[in-house]
Amino acid sequence: MIEHQDLNRRSFLKSTGAVAVGVAILSQRAAARVGPSERIRVGCIGVGGMGTSRLKEFIRQDDCEVVAVCDVKRPNRDRAAALVDKHYGKKLCTAYNDFRELCARDDIDAVVIASTDHWHVLQALEAVRAGKDVYCEKPLGLSV
Repeated sequence: MIEHQDLNRRSFLKSTGAVAVGVAILSQRAAARVGPSERIRVGCIGVGGMGTSRLKEFIRQDDCEVVAVCDVKRPNRDRAAALVDKHYGKKLCTAYNDFRELCARDDIDAVVIASTDHWHVLQALEAVRAGKDVYCEKPLGLSV
């Protein structure tokens, strides 16, 4: 058990398995739209430190396929796209500078948002309006 004074964002996320929950929710919701032999096609918006961690979790899922990444920083998006392509063993991932282009793709079922906090709402709204399921990485603030 984690003591109250030792509780921080990192230990909270580790103890709750937030990523596993996010993957499970996206899998269940998108499964209603896709056939049993198809994978959930995922786009990742914001692929810096936390975004790359989330991306790695999603590419390990058998029922997910990361097909696009987006970041305003070219080194981040190029590194993330190369990571995805290496994992799948083929050129699959498209890198975007503008999240709206990623959200406009009809072949993407869900997006993972791990960008800078003040962009979360705009990116999530764009994704929802485009009919995507959304997993948004949100910091907890000062307390749980």
